[in-house]
Amino acid sequence: MEIRRKCVCRMEIIMHESGEMYLETIYVLSQNSQSVRSLDVAEHMGFSKPSVSRAIGLLKKEGYVISDSDGYLKLTQSGTASLYRLCGESSQWKEG
Repeated sequence: MEIRRKCVCRMEIIMHESGEMYLETIYVLSQNSQSVRSLDVAEHMGFSKPSVSRAIGLLKKEGYVISDSDGYLKLTQSGTASLYRLCGESSQWKEG
């Protein structure tokens, strides 16, 4: 039982770090283009489209990312706040 708890905690940490990488990638891509799709994220990160789609779905469910009717991705206020916490309030992450 104790081993399982350790594994579950480790998985949560990995997923959290992975989610932050996705948020960062969406942010970086959005600085160069008004439209960011899951395919763009997959190509940028070198991951498969199904893996990215699953991760984006989890980020949407948690309220970090939204997509419009055309499938273009955008960080929510919560997603942007997570980046600020991750990287500090560096000017590199501020919009505008």
